[in-house]
Amino acid sequence: IGQLLAIYEHRVAVQGFVWGINSFDQWGVELGKSLASQVRKQLHASRKKGESVEGFNFSTKTLITTYLEASADVPSDPSTLLPKI
Repeated sequence: IGQLLAIYEHRVAVQGFVWGINSFDQWGVELGKSLASQVRKQLHASRKKGESVEGFNFSTKTLITTYLEASADVPSDPSTLLPKI
């Protein structure tokens, strides 16, 4: 299996080189980090300050609201909460 993975990685690298693109530029990962940070800040603001969920599309807003409602009754240990922002 390792050899198959190595062949695939090599193929992707060579194909990117031939096409003139950086196959390992992970802009999607960076975008995900940025969005996760925004969601984390919103969760913190909603839990601690009671702020409503704003600034997200309908789907994300619904998911965050549902998560907050479902986790409202769960007792939490402060040491296991999200890292400080």
